[in-house]
Amino acid sequence: MKDLESQIAAYAKQLDMEAPPLGDLTPETDGHRSADVVDLEERRATPAWLLVGAAAAAVALVFGSVAVFGSLRGDDDEQVVATTTTDPLTSTTLGELPTPVERDTPVTLVSPIPVIGKSVYDADDKVKYFTIGDIAIDGGSFHTLLGVEGHGGLYHAVSVDGSEWSVTEPPTEVLGLDTAMDLRATTLIPMPDGTWRGYFDIGQDLGGFGDHRYKWWVHLGTAPDIEGPWTIDPQPVINEGSGDDWDAGWIRDASVIETAEGWVMYYLGSQLVSTEFNGQENTRQVGRATSTDGVTWTKQPAPVFAGDRAIPFEDGDVSRVEVKASDSGLIMTYAGRTGGTRGIAYSADGQDWVRDDRNPVLTTLEVPRASIFDTALIDDGGLWRWYAAGGGFTGIAVYELRLDL
Repeated sequence: MKDLESQIAAYAKQLDMEAPPLGDLTPETDGHRSADVVDLEERRATPAWLLVGAAAAAVALVFGSVAVFGSLRGDDDEQVVATTTTDPLTSTTLGELPTPVERDTPVTLVSPIPVIGKSVYDADDKVKYFTIGDIAIDGGSFHTLLGVEGHGGLYHAVSVDGSEWSVTEPPTEVLGLDTAMDLRATTLIPMPDGTWRGYFDIGQDLGGFGDHRYKWWVHLGTAPDIEGPWTIDPQPVINEGSGDDWDAGWIRDASVIETAEGWVMYYLGSQLVSTEFNGQENTRQVGRATSTDGVTWTKQPAPVFAGDRAIPFEDGDVSRVEVKASDSGLIMTYAGRTGGTRGIAYSADGQDWVRDDRNPVLTTLEVPRASIFDTALIDDGGLWRWYAAGGGFTGIAVYELRLDL
């Protein structure tokens, strides 16, 4: 237990806080609420140790993932603790606290306290996890739709300042969709007439556990208001390719931008249905399509961005793509083959892209969770807010970051 206390003290040093006695730590509880969204007062009152405890607790592997942060139980004498004879601030042994590293990145974590809490409980009392969708500003407020993994539901989250968020219940009504499918809003657009348009990733597992055959489509959705009800067109708004086309497997991650000439979509395409299929390693790339109305799309034949095998975090692959317009051109955030880190690329015309020489700019050194899932970028009048859904054993929570461009 002494080693556990030393690791907690080490992390306290990173947070510039005083470590509490180990016996004072208590289990994290959520009251089994239907939506575990902790408001700002609760977050400020919650000891930071509840967010970082698992970093000093058991080393656990689940499908190859290591939980670094989570809930720490201070009253469990049977707990298995990762031990080491090295300094916790510099060791890289599995199960220990992350090493504080000075590195050149334009990304800053606003707070180690998540701005949106983790998970909901469904009717069967099983925990489902939030995935953050695109963020749009309308009427002076920030809006997003949170997806629930494997559920097909959407929760509307709103904030007046981008930092204090509230989530509406019950979930937003979704029409025209099989609720067994995964659903994520990759682009949200408030229209001039007060209605909303959204482009949604819809995913379906074509196999079973370990089969890796997962297919994605991009569908158009409309709503009279951001809170819904949302009606999803049953037909994809853009189709995957065929035969040997580079995007013949599936299409997802649609970022749609309105320009003076019409609408432009950047999307992630895959030649195969799965990440690995019949022993072949899949490669995902970024495509571009144009439209005059945002409904009927014409795809550009060749991709505009691909992963580089020589860049370790990309490993010849890209994933989790998002493109935003700025005053100086376009900004793309993207993950590599594993999806746990982020890079940035810039383009003046949407065709030729230049990577940021500080890539990867976002890793778990910036987000205090075991892994990074979906992210959402928004230009708040020149202030670039970046939200990252970080995951661990205790679920997915959304953190606020700043991107200095």
